[in-house]
Amino acid sequence: MLLAVVIVAMIARLLMVRNCAPAVDPDTPSYLELASDFSSLSFGGWDASRTPVFPLLLLASGRDYVTARLVQTLIGVATASLLALLVMRRTNSSVFGILAGTAWALDLGAITYESAMMSETVCTFFLLASVVALQRTVSRPSTRRAVTWYAVTGLLTGMTALARPLYAFLLFIYFSALLKLGEREGAGARTRRLAAFAIPAAGLMLAWCIFNWFVAGYFGLMSTVGLSLSNHSGEFIELAPERYVAIREPYLRVVRRQIAEGGSRSEAIFEAAPEIYRETGWTEIELSRRLTRMSLEMFIAHPLLYARSVLRGWNRFWIPDAYFGFPDQFYKPAFGLFVRKLWKVQKLVWFAVNLLFLLIAGWGALQLIRRRLSLDFDCCVIAVVLAASLVQAAIELGENSRYAVPTVPLVIYVVAVWLWKVNSPESYPNETRAIPASSLVERHYNSFDS
Repeated sequence: MLLAVVIVAMIARLLMVRNCAPAVDPDTPSYLELASDFSSLSFGGWDASRTPVFPLLLLASGRDYVTARLVQTLIGVATASLLALLVMRRTNSSVFGILAGTAWALDLGAITYESAMMSETVCTFFLLASVVALQRTVSRPSTRRAVTWYAVTGLLTGMTALARPLYAFLLFIYFSALLKLGEREGAGARTRRLAAFAIPAAGLMLAWCIFNWFVAGYFGLMSTVGLSLSNHSGEFIELAPERYVAIREPYLRVVRRQIAEGGSRSEAIFEAAPEIYRETGWTEIELSRRLTRMSLEMFIAHPLLYARSVLRGWNRFWIPDAYFGFPDQFYKPAFGLFVRKLWKVQKLVWFAVNLLFLLIAGWGALQLIRRRLSLDFDCCVIAVVLAASLVQAAIELGENSRYAVPTVPLVIYVVAVWLWKVNSPESYPNETRAIPASSLVERHYNSFDS
C-alpha cells in the first residue's frame, strides 16, 4: 500500500523538477562554504555559523545544485513513506496511513523547499525518522534488539540536531519518554538502554561543539544565537544600555531606513553588521556573543516587551510556509502562476490543520491534568511540535513559519490519529484510563518486523 504514496510523491516532485529551477537562498553560500571546507579539510576562517548535515549532503551531491535537488526530492519521497508507515502502525489502518502520507506528499510547502538549497528537507526527514525509531523503541521495549533501537533513536536524534540546532531539545524529551518506559525494567537494563540512546545523541552534538571550539573558538552547535536573539531585542533596542551603543546606533540607522522604505525592523542586524564590524573590529562570533549578552540583559529588564515579541513569533510559527525564491524560478510563467494560486488554497487548508492540532493538544493537556489520560507516544509527538514552536519563538522573531516546516509531518500524524479515533469510538475507553504509559504504548503500537 505504501507504493501508492510513493507514486503520488514522485509524480508531484517530477512536475516540480521539470518546471522549476533549484532555488539558491541567501543562506546557501554559507552551507556551500562548509561543504567546500569538508572537501578540502581546510577550515581557515570558519565561524561556526552552520551545522554539518546539509553541507555534507551538498558535498555528497558534488556541490552541484541540480544533483542536490534530486537528492532532496528522493528524501521527500522517503519522508512521505515514513509518515504513511508511522500512521499505519499507530492505527492499524492502511487507509489513514495512505491519506496522511499523500497529504504530505502533495504539500507544496514541502515540495518547494526540496527545490531550495536549504536544510529544511533533510531536517524534516531526520526529525520524522527519529520519531519512527522512537515508536519502534517504545512498541517493543523487551525484545533482544531493544538496545539497538535505543541507539538508533539516539543517532537520529543527534543527526536532527546537527541538521537544525533547534532540535537539540529532542534529547531531553526522548530521554524522559524512554526513562518513563523503563520504569518496569531492572536498574541495570534500564541504564544500559538509556546509555545506548544518550551516548550517540549527546555524543554527536558534543563532538560538533568541540570541533567548533578548536576551529573557531566557539563552544556550541552554531554561533549565530546572538543574531537570532537580536530580532527580539531589536524590537525595543532604543532601551539598550549605553554600553551597547556600538550595536544600538548602527542598528537604529538601519531600522529607520527600512521603515522609511516601507519595511519593518525585521532582521535589521544583517544589514547593520557590516558597519558594526568596520567600527569595532569585532569578528562575527564576537558580535554574536555581545548580541546574546545585550539581548538577555534587555529581556530581564523588560520581560513584558520580550514576552510580547515571543508571542508574535509563536503565532507566526503556525502560518504555513512555502518557498518561492525568485520571480523566474519557474521555467514557464503559467506553471508558476498555477502553483502560487494552488498554494493559496493549500495554505488555508494547512492553517486549519494547524488550528485543529492546537485544539487536540489543548484537549490532551486538559485530560492529562484531570488524570483521564496517561502519557503515551502521541503525547510525546505533540510535545515535540509544541516544544519546537516555543523554543523557536523564544530565540527568534523572523522566519518562524519557515522553521515550522520540519514539524508538518508530525502535525499530520497527530491529526490523522485523532480522525482515526473519531471514526473508531471503541478506542476511547481504554485510552482515558489512568494506566501505566508502557501498557498504553504496548497496546496501541504494532511492532515493526524484527
